[in-house]
Amino acid sequence: MDVGDADDFASTLASTPGVTIAYADARDGTYVIEWSDGDAQARVRATRRRWTRDELASRADALRAFDGGRAVELAPPVRDDDVRTAVREVCRRLACDGGRWAWSSSHPNVSPLCAWYAEPEPASASEPAFVLTTFEPEPRYTLASCVRHDMGAFAEAHVKSLAAYQIARAMAHAHEKGFALGGSTRLEDVHVCTLSGGAVGVPFVQLGGIFNSARVRDGRTNDGARRVVVSANVAVRHRIEDRDQEYIRGVTSAWRLGAMSNLDYILALNELAGRGKDRAYYTVVPWVIDFTAPHPFARDGALCGARDLSKTKWRLTKGDAQLDFAYSHTDPPHHISDDCLSELGVCVALARRMPRAILARVVRSNVVA
Repeated sequence: MDVGDADDFASTLASTPGVTIAYADARDGTYVIEWSDGDAQARVRATRRRWTRDELASRADALRAFDGGRAVELAPPVRDDDVRTAVREVCRRLACDGGRWAWSSSHPNVSPLCAWYAEPEPASASEPAFVLTTFEPEPRYTLASCVRHDMGAFAEAHVKSLAAYQIARAMAHAHEKGFALGGSTRLEDVHVCTLSGGAVGVPFVQLGGIFNSARVRDGRTNDGARRVVVSANVAVRHRIEDRDQEYIRGVTSAWRLGAMSNLDYILALNELAGRGKDRAYYTVVPWVIDFTAPHPFARDGALCGARDLSKTKWRLTKGDAQLDFAYSHTDPPHHISDDCLSELGVCVALARRMPRAILARVVRSNVVA
């Protein structure tokens, strides 16, 4: 996502003594920096995300829930010198003992938070916006790099089982804290290290990217609250209360009376469901064009024909026999198991407008622009 002062932040990191920027994605707000001072070396991931006031409150809940109490917190207003000092302190402490005991989190299989600060965005829109910056250790190896480069890290069955057990422990801990990892956990967020320091050996696995990620959402459902989806681009924090029920009834009535178009009604349903511009929860609309027609559109752009709306997309594409077979061989019985729109599908569909760094991370590493 775009953060207004991304260039200034990158310049501040680059001007920190001993620091070089190894990776930068200003649109996603992610920077990986490398620090060296003689033989001492450290890698840190800095993440900057824009949140609304309510979303920032939810982020603060995650910070307090998973922080082991050793994170460096900078109080606003934060100057460039403050950021440089914090980065140097983080890197020095990470370089000591390989960063193993420099910080702690609420669980050994959750990557620790090193430093963070939040500041109001100077040129905010209609509602107050805040920029939250977090610093976390950046591992030498991730599950993605181990699998992609075939390092032999998980050649033994017992190693795979131990790594899977640690990932399950981290997820269970997140659930106990009242947070869910939205969508699918990325392989890049699974940090891998061994006692030997290489990729091969007894694995020690940690989940990263929890503190400042749109994938982490409030999973609590107490007090009649619907699960909250924290999105970087869409402020959706609805509770199923009387006013929301009235809004739903009003929208439905307006659509039935013809006062609201089909598209506007579908977009309203997407908003209520927590879907927007977040790639993991992207807006979905039904497929209505009859692509079997040789010319689905007229010269003036009007739609010539619609598909058979009496059947779902899956029944039209997969056929009755396949869906009936799936229904009869699943427990509990159901027709469809896959998500209606995955993050991979969104990136492929929007490939021409998607930054290459995101395509390389989500689609495949050797993507050709």
